[in-house]
Amino acid sequence: MEKQRRLLIAGICLVMFVFCVLSLFISRRPKKSSFLIDSTINNQFLPCPAQQLSTPRGNSFHDSLFFLLTDTQRKELSLEIEQKGSAALCISFLCTPLSEKKRSELSGKVMNYGFLYEDDITKNYTIHTDRISRPVVNADVLSLYQHALEKQVTISLGCKQLPVGFWLSGIDQSVIAGVHIAHASMGWDKDYQFFAFSSAGGSISFDTTSFDFSGATELFAATNTAERLMPRLTVGLVPLADGNYGTYERQLAVVVKNGGETITIRRGPKQTQVVLPVAALVEPFARFQLVAGGDSVSSVLMTANDAALLPREDGMVVAPYVCDPGLILKWKRQNWRNHDYELFAWNMFPHVLLFDTVNYSVQDDFFRRIAFFVEKQGYRGRLITDEELGNKHGYNAHDYKADDLAAFFNAASQQNFPLNAREYLLKDILIANGVLIANDGLLTAGEGAVISVSQETVLGTRQVLLTHEAYHGIYFSNEDFRNTVSAVYMLTENDAIAFLKAFWTAQLLNYDVSDEYLMQNEFMAYLMQRPLGETGPYFITASRRPHVAAVAKGLCDYIQYTNGQAYEQAAEVLNEYAFTQWGLAAGRVSLVSR
Repeated sequence: MEKQRRLLIAGICLVMFVFCVLSLFISRRPKKSSFLIDSTINNQFLPCPAQQLSTPRGNSFHDSLFFLLTDTQRKELSLEIEQKGSAALCISFLCTPLSEKKRSELSGKVMNYGFLYEDDITKNYTIHTDRISRPVVNADVLSLYQHALEKQVTISLGCKQLPVGFWLSGIDQSVIAGVHIAHASMGWDKDYQFFAFSSAGGSISFDTTSFDFSGATELFAATNTAERLMPRLTVGLVPLADGNYGTYERQLAVVVKNGGETITIRRGPKQTQVVLPVAALVEPFARFQLVAGGDSVSSVLMTANDAALLPREDGMVVAPYVCDPGLILKWKRQNWRNHDYELFAWNMFPHVLLFDTVNYSVQDDFFRRIAFFVEKQGYRGRLITDEELGNKHGYNAHDYKADDLAAFFNAASQQNFPLNAREYLLKDILIANGVLIANDGLLTAGEGAVISVSQETVLGTRQVLLTHEAYHGIYFSNEDFRNTVSAVYMLTENDAIAFLKAFWTAQLLNYDVSDEYLMQNEFMAYLMQRPLGETGPYFITASRRPHVAAVAKGLCDYIQYTNGQAYEQAAEVLNEYAFTQWGLAAGRVSLVSR
């Protein structure tokens, strides 16, 4: 009997010992949190429970929340970092109404959000370090809670190094609405109460008038390389009522100070955002400060550029930067993706491609033979050899519509005519961007056109030429604009039209003046290439040039006598049309200037 009693006692002790050991072990394991982490990258939704870590007694972080990512979550983050160069973990907060007592408790408190790495965690799943001294995102807790009452607040923290978890201090777990893996970004979005930071951290301000992008190289490429491109900065704009953006002389605008550079963003119809590739900026990673019109800015976000913009394996650039033409002229050449040229697409007319070339020689390789085939009197429709081209001048800037480009390349194919390497490259670019469509060995016209300017032209003239060529791009792309130009052309005095043709002949441009489409197109572009007040004086000056007077003395006298009034009247009509339709004006094809 005594023996049985002792065995029973021993058994009970053994069970209690095992229970104590298991309890101790379980207490050391991570605890599942009450929320899920999900990944929305690549349109996937992969919910995984976050695991909450414990902290030893006396640790200075004993009132903080620590979470360990699962293998699945780390794999998602790792894949994003591998593909994009960086990733982000976003935490969303949503708060219930606060009592006066709770407001008082939160007053003066600061929330911190940071990453955990391998060295921060012990094998027993506790926090290893007493003080984690690395950059964090911080915010005034009371301000954060008050904004989270109205709608969800989301904070994004980016990284290039793979974390094992994250920690939060100064807040209750109950206000955490969710966590998700995302593409890395920097900046803010007022509509979504979204704030994004690099691994350098930063402070959240709900007074969204500026953002410091100096830490952006923690997430994005500092220079363009064959593997990575510098990021882009997207400025979201509050839509305006149609016609509520001022006049062409006093147009509503957002003015930005970016580093030492001032950027003006004019407002136009149906305009909801402006994309600024940071490769275009004088100081790509600086403080972005709204100095005027900030109320109409809804977001300022820096994100990775599309990998499709990278050069091909042979170093040739086929995919264009889509941006406002106002960024192109001062774009830093060291940030071009190819040494010889850079390729752009007009954001308002994305099928209008624009080449900027390092010099006239490169531009000639792309376009000179096409110029003779399409426009030069005595050569139209004929492919001429390099020997016949010789030193003949094409143009200092170019513009061609899709069907003329299709005709040129089809003629070369049918005649087995040898083109140069850049002409074949141009063909690839036009097909890749839908300006030409390949169909059973023949090319047909797609949408849009191609225009070109060169760095060899001095800046002031480059501005005029870019404006001139860009208006050609609109003419090629927009039927209603062509019809408006045609009506204005038909109503313009015959002597004014005759002077233009004489002027072009005297300038040795060799236009085929029998081509009515070409004449109306050039009429429009010459009227719109300079600001409205300069139109009459430009033609008066042209009429006083001796070589022009030698061709048409009577017509020159007519222009001087009438002070170029016919051109001013025609330009006013076209200027009003361009401003009403797109927010553009004579002498300006951009909504962004600097």
